[in-house]
Amino acid sequence: MDLIQFDGERIFDIVRRVAPSLLFEVDLHWVQRGGMAPLDMLEAYTGACKLIHVKDFRVAPMPEDAVKRFDAGEMDMKEFYGTFLSLGQFAEVGQGNMNWPALLPAAEKAGAEVRLRKVAELAPQAAIDSNPAWAANAAATADTVEATPDDMVWADAVIFGSPTRYGNIASQLKQFIDTLGGLWAEGKLADKVYSGFTSSATAHGGQESTLLALYNTIHHFGGILVAPGYTDPAKFADGNPYGTSHVDAQGNNPVDDTTRTAARIQAERVVKIASALKAGLAA
Repeated sequence: MDLIQFDGERIFDIVRRVAPSLLFEVDLHWVQRGGMAPLDMLEAYTGACKLIHVKDFRVAPMPEDAVKRFDAGEMDMKEFYGTFLSLGQFAEVGQGNMNWPALLPAAEKAGAEVRLRKVAELAPQAAIDSNPAWAANAAATADTVEATPDDMVWADAVIFGSPTRYGNIASQLKQFIDTLGGLWAEGKLADKVYSGFTSSATAHGGQESTLLALYNTIHHFGGILVAPGYTDPAKFADGNPYGTSHVDAQGNNPVDDTTRTAARIQAERVVKIASALKAGLAA
């Protein structure tokens, strides 16, 4: 709807003309799905995008039997075209067809205040190579910038993510947190909004205890913990009030719409509370 043109102008253009002080909230996945190249969108509205949702996009394979059934007369034209509706899908960042090396710098240039970071890997290369899924993830995120303490100072809100390790956060994230002692002593980690998400290989695999363990650190920071709770009816589908969590089943259970919805609710709540907190402190 936002990309529809009226007399040659998109709604975005009309808003910029009528209310130039307003800034936009842009979802890159839906820009792509709406038929506009996300990079073109960011370049067209440089300086006007305050919040950008980072979601990837992929096109799923056509159902193998759809063409055969259509040719055999077992499927009418309406039903056949209906099979295309689910081909455009959400994808894990870096696993779809979005050009993230170009999009993220463009997002920052467009005015979005976002940093996507990873913590340093501690495991030996032999251990990574022994696990195909681990090795694939390492390759997919090779160009992602590693987090530094400066990122923590810069941020108004931080959403930590970690797989569960024996009911606790991964050692890589713990090591990064342990480097923040200087900032903690100076009070530079306080009065920020924090939240977390996790995944495990099995159901009841320590997801809640992992998030609760992470949140112990937030209390020491003097941070403002913002969990999703059950603030949206959709949260009763995933059932985790502490944060977004996903059962990966050793790679056999891709992230689904339930998990994506939970992540969206959590992220929007974090942004909402962080924005209100920052505005209130500045008043």
